[in-house]
Amino acid sequence: MAQPPKAPAAALAARAARDVRLNHRKHEKALRKARRAELEQMVERTRVPRLESEDWYYFIDGRKIRRCAVDAQRRRQLMSGELVVVRHKGYYAVVPAETAERLREFDPQLLLPANPSLSTSELDSAYQEYAVPDDLMW
Repeated sequence: MAQPPKAPAAALAARAARDVRLNHRKHEKALRKARRAELEQMVERTRVPRLESEDWYYFIDGRKIRRCAVDAQRRRQLMSGELVVVRHKGYYAVVPAETAERLREFDPQLLLPANPSLSTSELDSAYQEYAVPDDLMW
């Protein structure tokens, strides 16, 4: 009497390894989704409310120049680094620097590079050797 062929042990082991890989991918995907939701909640909780203003703060995102409405105080805070512009759900949000540091730990791509700012003394010393005519009209 012939016995039915049993599944080879190698095929069973390969199937088990494939199942483990698939489960691992599903688990990683769920962790990324949970982390993304946590970051979005963090931004929503701490973001500074938008302003209605005719004064704009310009910043660079990749190769494009973007803008957000600011007042004098918010512009000073953005320039000093107290507030930071981050990417959030297809638009931009302004958050405190502490939140930005926590976001940097999880996903550095969310943060936009800070505008390099020179102090007025650095600017004055850089152009000190150039004379400005007294009759210059703007």
